[in-house]
Amino acid sequence: PGTPPRELKGQTAPSGAWLYRSYCASCHGQDGTGGGPAAEALRMRPSNLTTLKRRNKGEFPSYRLKQMLDGSDELPAHGSKKMPVWGPGLGPQRAAALIQHLHSVQK
Repeated sequence: PGTPPRELKGQTAPSGAWLYRSYCASCHGQDGTGGGPAAEALRMRPSNLTTLKRRNKGEFPSYRLKQMLDGSDELPAHGSKKMPVWGPGLGPQRAAALIQHLHSVQK
């Protein structure tokens, strides 16, 4: 679907669900469980994003996700700090929407 424009002047921001489908679903799957179409080609299976809260002792890891999304927490599968897969282009508003979407799909 491409990268949404960086500046949203007068526009409605894309929804967290749209951002998830655009940036995450190819690896993590439409349902967030890690079985996206690109998962088979990866060395490590993508994380199940529906169990983030459970895997963090009942605490949803918003701050850690923010760091992953903005590139300040280097996660090799997402690229280096110099060139994260989507970090700087996503921006804080979209990152917050994506994190909210991930929070809403927790099991």
